[in-house]
Amino acid sequence: MEERIGEHGPLSVFADMLGTTVNDGKVIVLAEKGSGYFKGIMLDNFAGLLFFNYHLNDSLIYQQQHQDEEVPERLEKYPYLLFQFRGCLADDALSINQRAVQISTMSINMEEDVISGKDRADLFITINSNHLVQKIPNYNESPLLKSILFNERPLFFERSISKQIQSLITEIKECNVPSCFLPYFLSTKVDELICRLLISLTERSEQTTYPIHPNDLKKIYFVRDTILSNLHVPPVIRNLAKEACMSETKLKRLFKQVFGDSIFHYYEIRRIQKAAELLKVETRTVSDVGYTLGFTNLSHFSRIFERVIGMKPKAYCKLHH
Repeated sequence: MEERIGEHGPLSVFADMLGTTVNDGKVIVLAEKGSGYFKGIMLDNFAGLLFFNYHLNDSLIYQQQHQDEEVPERLEKYPYLLFQFRGCLADDALSINQRAVQISTMSINMEEDVISGKDRADLFITINSNHLVQKIPNYNESPLLKSILFNERPLFFERSISKQIQSLITEIKECNVPSCFLPYFLSTKVDELICRLLISLTERSEQTTYPIHPNDLKKIYFVRDTILSNLHVPPVIRNLAKEACMSETKLKRLFKQVFGDSIFHYYEIRRIQKAAELLKVETRTVSDVGYTLGFTNLSHFSRIFERVIGMKPKAYCKLHH
């Protein structure tokens, strides 16, 4: 694993930045720097796992050392896909809706994202795309899957972490098996985890993929963050495109490719998920939450809530109070 992300390996880089050392594949954060750990595991030659579970008093800022290496040369050396499971190692206080997995080809340089930050509860998995091609010989049946496994263009996708995916991650984290079974257990669970994620991507309605430049990716996440910061106001695509310095057509196309959903439907789902989160607070009423999130018609709020959550907001309140 250390040969494949960063010239000196992420564990060594992380340890150097914190003024400590790597011991048995693990870096313990010194008490004066924060708390937690950073751990790496290599599975044969096809996959590597990085566990980021720490709080630091000061943010780490990774400075990339070699930016002149051509993408084709890097892909020939490291034909890996990167799966970033954000927030998956956190305790139950973190809502399942706040956890997400990001999937990227290695033609998108993610080194700065791997070794940066102040608070992390993430699992990163790199997996050899050639290994997946051998495991999934019928990849041609899905244009999207073929684009990912060929790993030739900069592609990036995000989806929420389901309870099923979270359960697999917990099994990988805890590894409650005899030591002699550990490599086999981890290899099996990682294969299952990646398989389920790839299946979910192939079920998306839009199978055509477009290369995405890192700068455009930043703009897409700027738009996403703008939407999430203003859930009480329906998004206006014309305004979002102007703020992102991007055409409306390109914005809608790339947003749907990354998140698997249209801008408005993404907004609607997140608005109702936020409503469900607020309704768990005993002091909040259905009308209070509805008006807070910009609904002027509470009957309309109730219908959308039931469609997304599966029950009416009043029944949801009773269930959680």
